[in-house]
Amino acid sequence: MFWIGLGIVAIVLFVKGIVLAGVFVGGAALCLLVLGEATLRNLFDALFTPSYSLRTMARDDSFAFSLLLTFLGGLVLGFYAQILNSFVNSSFASYAEHTIGDALMAYSNPVYKDVLFQDGVIRMKDTFDLIFTNNIVWLPVAWVAFWLVLGVLYWLGGRLFGSTTDLQVALGALAYWATLFAVIVGYFVIHGIGAGFSMAAGVSALGIVEMIGALLFLISLFYLFISISQGMEVTMVQAVVIFIIWLVVFGGAAVGLYIYKASPAFGEFLQELQSTNPAG
Repeated sequence: MFWIGLGIVAIVLFVKGIVLAGVFVGGAALCLLVLGEATLRNLFDALFTPSYSLRTMARDDSFAFSLLLTFLGGLVLGFYAQILNSFVNSSFASYAEHTIGDALMAYSNPVYKDVLFQDGVIRMKDTFDLIFTNNIVWLPVAWVAFWLVLGVLYWLGGRLFGSTTDLQVALGALAYWATLFAVIVGYFVIHGIGAGFSMAAGVSALGIVEMIGALLFLISLFYLFISISQGMEVTMVQAVVIFIIWLVVFGGAAVGLYIYKASPAFGEFLQELQSTNPAG
């Protein structure tokens, strides 16, 4: 009756006023109730014996089951994001102050330097809130969307090697990876975002939490190859090739977006601050 324990935790969070975290925990309890107690055993088998259990479970699971299982992982990921929200935001604030401070180091009008510094930091924090903080509530839905897109991409990639596996089976195997990744690695990924901002600002160095997170991330990558191999019925080498193909395609697109859109826009923002005179 693990879901009952989660329900009690959700009630405690609500009583303490931590509403969004309570919603995530309560939602996870409801998901486990609907999925059934066997879900925990399936996750245990998927974690420790993926080569023997993933394909069988993926064939037996319905699409609705896989979707709800992934949504459960998204709820856990949302819970992690909520409890780490203060840490990530404070780390970004340090990064914003460091970045704006460097940009205004040679500002020619010392009278308005502090005004521009505060304005630049506030604008950066507002943008980050818009991107991260305000969207935490949508993380479970976004995680399901990510699972669907990733599953379709790997299913299409498997066709290159002659795989005839149904899309539902491919998604079913990937659902276990998505859920286990969110539950086990998700905390470290979100913590790593905040730690990355702190390190960029020179506030902190690489710590034990980040090193554990990096190790778990690498293990989860290997597990992803196993889930692709089991779900698509391809070899591990073919699963890695499929991963590399899509990594090149979408990684290249992400790098291009950063080089030609994000970086120039941020550069213009800093130049605007450097050339602004609040006195008009």
